[in-house]
Amino acid sequence: MARSPILAPFVLITACTPDYGVKSGDTGAVAEPTGDTGDTGDAEDLQDYEGATLRIDEPQAGDYLPLGETASFTAVVLDAEGNPIPDVEVTWTSDIDTDWGQTAAAFEDDSLEVGTHTLTAQAWLPNGAVVSDRAGAVLVQHEDAGTYVGNMVLDVTGEYQGTPLIASCIGAAVVQVDASGEVAGGSSECIISLLGFAQAAGIVFDLGVDDGDIDGESALDLSFIQYGFATTGEVGSGNLSAEWADNVLGFIDVAGSMELERITRDVD
Repeated sequence: MARSPILAPFVLITACTPDYGVKSGDTGAVAEPTGDTGDTGDAEDLQDYEGATLRIDEPQAGDYLPLGETASFTAVVLDAEGNPIPDVEVTWTSDIDTDWGQTAAAFEDDSLEVGTHTLTAQAWLPNGAVVSDRAGAVLVQHEDAGTYVGNMVLDVTGEYQGTPLIASCIGAAVVQVDASGEVAGGSSECIISLLGFAQAAGIVFDLGVDDGDIDGESALDLSFIQYGFATTGEVGSGNLSAEWADNVLGFIDVAGSMELERITRDVD
């Protein structure tokens, strides 16, 4: 059948009109929603922190840390099954040393001040939870600090109006080296027989300590003598020893010594 001359221009126009439809495979196509937001991996990662805990491994509660010496501090964040979770930032604080603090799961430090500390380690987890642990009664003080107990020996020799004087006594001594390891003080007492009389011989120790060396005074109090003796000695490895001697009143030689052992690191 012959094509109508009126339709011919219409067919031509239709054939030349651009196709604005979306072609299959066109990257500009808008996909239908599938319900997947793309956050599934993040949600699964956050689930790793559910039920997590923090544990301080070093130092333990009640540990002793020598003043000024490097100590190890270690904390670990554990998942619900007890497996370590790496790369978690941990913040450390002390209840008595407000200037001290570190941010690390593990580190070494020598700057804690003298005292009995409660150390807290805390971590803020990506899921919003906060986990923490505490190590209480962590003692920081000088290596030589503590309470020392032992024997003090006092010897008196001389001559008074032609009468020889020979006497000695042994008494218990208690000396404390302070927490900083710089001062030692204490006392001792024994009963000594002189000139036919038994009397108490009391001694008070006022001593300085410098890198294990002791230098100070021992003050003796007898009924007729009050005298201060220059005293030297040493302290270290849990032992303290000291001695003193001098001539008193020109006719009496007095000498004393003590050997003590540390029984506790506690000091008043």
